[in-house]
Amino acid sequence: MEKINYDEWSNKYREASADPLARFLVDRYIPTTKANQISKAIGDLHTAFCQIDPSRLNWIAENLPELYDTACLYTDIHGEPNKDLRKVLSEYRWEKLK
Repeated sequence: MEKINYDEWSNKYREASADPLARFLVDRYIPTTKANQISKAIGDLHTAFCQIDPSRLNWIAENLPELYDTACLYTDIHGEPNKDLRKVLSEYRWEKLK
């Protein structure tokens, strides 16, 4: 892989500077032209999952784990006060065991 100079890299960050998730994606070699769009899609997925009841979220986590992990990435990067889907699912499974 060809090493790029600092100026080129800082320009890529400026293009994605408004969103920490987009910067995270740029660090993982996602093109900056797509990082903002992918970041928005992950945010939309997280928002949709926040509105799902815990039993259906549990089904998604068990049957579509990659999709669930992708939605959880939003909270991993942005942190609180965003709803933590892993915590919601953990509490649901704990209540189910009782």
